[in-house]
Amino acid sequence: MTVRWKTFVGAAVVAALVMGPVAAGPALAKKKKKESMKASLSAGGKFNGQKKFLFAVYSAPGNVVTLSGTSIKRRGRSVLTRILNMGCSADIKGPLPVTVGCASQYAETGFKGRTVIDKGWGGEGLSVTFTSYDGTRVTGTFSGTLVANNGGLAPLTFSNGSFSLILDAQ
Repeated sequence: MTVRWKTFVGAAVVAALVMGPVAAGPALAKKKKKESMKASLSAGGKFNGQKKFLFAVYSAPGNVVTLSGTSIKRRGRSVLTRILNMGCSADIKGPLPVTVGCASQYAETGFKGRTVIDKGWGGEGLSVTFTSYDGTRVTGTFSGTLVANNGGLAPLTFSNGSFSLILDAQ
């Protein structure tokens, strides 16, 4: 009996997909909570970080938490990338909730047709409240105002900000 290689590989992949969750038990059967970072902006937009561009890092020696998210929107020939970074000094392994001021940067870059977009804001104006940490996931809220890095832009206010991120502890 001759078995074609493609048929064998296809059957092996299907078997692995079917048997994987069964063999792993109920741990994989649970639906994983999604990572998120979002906020409303005073400029009339929303920041909604995309899953593959979200991260959080905790450095225990200095109790430094870094939160970062990126949002990319494409419409026709236009692209807008929004990036939000927050660096906070907070002991999230201690009693929660805890509220701290964070050094933050926010940038919008891209193009609309032939017009280049390059805007930036920064400062210590964001207040972050860490509401829970379970050893893997950190959740909380943020709000505040950042000042423009380049002249001519109005300050940018973040409201109703929230995050739920898997934390990489170092």
